[in-house]
Amino acid sequence: YKKALDKYTDNIQEYELNPYYDSAYNMYKIAFCTYYISDVYKAKNITDNLLSSLDSSNRTDDLYYKVLSLAATLYKETGLVELSRKMFNKILKECSRKKLEREYYTQLRKSDYCLDINFTIPLLLQAKNYFRRVVDYKEYAKTALNLGVDYLYMGNPNNALKHLKDALDSFSSYGSIDILYVYNAYGVYMAMYEQDYKEALSFFQKAYFDEMNGYKKVSVGLNQAMCYMKIGEYDKCLELIDKTADLKERQMNKNVAHYHRSVFIAYAFYYYSQSNFKESLKEFEKCKDYDIKPGQLYLLAHIASEIEHKLGNLSPCIYAPYYDISHDNLFDKYVEEKLMFHTLRFVE
Repeated sequence: YKKALDKYTDNIQEYELNPYYDSAYNMYKIAFCTYYISDVYKAKNITDNLLSSLDSSNRTDDLYYKVLSLAATLYKETGLVELSRKMFNKILKECSRKKLEREYYTQLRKSDYCLDINFTIPLLLQAKNYFRRVVDYKEYAKTALNLGVDYLYMGNPNNALKHLKDALDSFSSYGSIDILYVYNAYGVYMAMYEQDYKEALSFFQKAYFDEMNGYKKVSVGLNQAMCYMKIGEYDKCLELIDKTADLKERQMNKNVAHYHRSVFIAYAFYYYSQSNFKESLKEFEKCKDYDIKPGQLYLLAHIASEIEHKLGNLSPCIYAPYYDISHDNLFDKYVEEKLMFHTLRFVE
């Protein structure tokens, strides 16, 4: 993505006087690549500027909706959840009305990112069937992966495995680095549904490589750390958390919750495993300054309340109001095992 970004940036000067040069498309690609090298706010600024000059009436292709889609993703990642949801619903309605079939089903493929997964399974199944019908192996694999991940969260390991296998087979059929998403999901399955942390660790290690972006490094790196913690290799666990905490992408994205909340939670569980409950509680409490998803609030409420009890504190923890919040089934297992894993979905 870095090399592609450099090329698209060079295009601005090289082709700006060419009457056939599509500057809007080029800026979309710059925003897209900027997002995928983990410079989230810069990508958001580029996308917002591009949207101000675009509308559906001045394009005959689907670029306008691709830009809207990227904006919806960036709004969700920067905490503007309701705006993201509204934009996503707008894209679906417009693509359906204009009969932009492929873009419509591509949006269904990412519906679980913008909407509650309890409502999106039928949408994803529609998308998977569509991409199978049109023989689009790449989008079929992406959709199958997203379905597999959703079923992991819903506590349905059999359906999760079915769709993850479809994703693995499809990616393997043509060769793609994106197969790392599948390895990461298999790691979560092995850890939480087979209780095999060594096998889970091997999947997470297959999913990690130095060239991937910061978001993935945070997710997969901390997943490895949790496995090391569960098999008793605490030094390696702490080493990986420290390595993740030092990533430059965390400084680039100071207000993007995932880059910080995830590290705090990993430290908290590490300290918990060492019976250092005061430090564990401090790390959990750092999360309050960032957007926290419902399942994570449930997890924090239960573990922090348990720590307060261990410390003999009578006052409820700051997350106590979320003790009974609605959550995905997988978070019950996280509470039992005293850890948290991260999944990856295909969005853009």
